[in-house]
Amino acid sequence: MNQTISPDQATVLVVDDAPENLSILSAYLEDTGLDVMTALSGEEALSLVTRIKPDLILLDVMMPIMDGYETCRQLKKNEETSDIPVIFVTALMDMESKVKCFSLGAVDYLVKPIQRSEILARVHTHIIISALQKQLLVQNNQLYQQHEVLDSFTRMAAHELFPPLVNIANAISELKNYRNTTNTETEQCLMMLEDAHKQVLQVVDNLLNKRPYLN
Repeated sequence: MNQTISPDQATVLVVDDAPENLSILSAYLEDTGLDVMTALSGEEALSLVTRIKPDLILLDVMMPIMDGYETCRQLKKNEETSDIPVIFVTALMDMESKVKCFSLGAVDYLVKPIQRSEILARVHTHIIISALQKQLLVQNNQLYQQHEVLDSFTRMAAHELFPPLVNIANAISELKNYRNTTNTETEQCLMMLEDAHKQVLQVVDNLLNKRPYLN
């Protein structure tokens, strides 16, 4: 089922210690239909995130007590929140700061002052990417489960065929011991039985080894 979350249906958590920044960013995002939650500190964000499980986090870098770097580090350490994409919002433009953002697991960063068109484009893009990755993971898990079921059925079917094959082999052996060598029809029947036995054995072998076989 190819259902992907729409950016307009997503929840974004905005984290910034400046209320005016929260208001501006929230207004930008809410204008496009996004559901926006806010936090004034890294500590508040960590408390909120496990309850609301947002689709994306906009995280300010420069905050007191727990800065954005440490907040991101804590998010990525927690299995429940490690897969949530984080976009850093920062006034720092040096290469070292940019590299640090990515090394901590962020998917992107925005440099202040924020441009409305840029933030919306990046937020929507990363929400879609994250949703597609989750969908791919679900599909991979489904395929794996289907493969396991098919593998189990194949092996069960192959093993179920072995006992009658043994009986057929024994019957052929007995017929050979008591056959009338002048009876052409008996010879033909034996040959047909032996051929059929070999073909079924080949099918069983292919099933067990998961090799395609030809009729």
